[in-house]
Amino acid sequence: MVALLSVLGLAIVCAGWAIQLASSWKGRKQLQNSFLVLYFIGVLVLIADGWMNGLPELAFMNAIALLLAGLVLYKNEKKVAK
Repeated sequence: MVALLSVLGLAIVCAGWAIQLASSWKGRKQLQNSFLVLYFIGVLVLIADGWMNGLPELAFMNAIALLLAGLVLYKNEKKVAK
């Protein structure tokens, strides 16, 4: 179960990066919301993994990454709405 959550979280993050990479290869320079959402979900899984396995420092650092990704997603959504 330990490795499964870590692998799942990292796989979701990698899927997001693959989407962002494909978008940049098409010449787009903006961050894709799908990348941000997948990154957000993947890090959320990594937080749960760290917490469940008694690694609060790891969970805390992933929580900071989650917060930053959430802020970027919020800013990106706000820009799209204009």
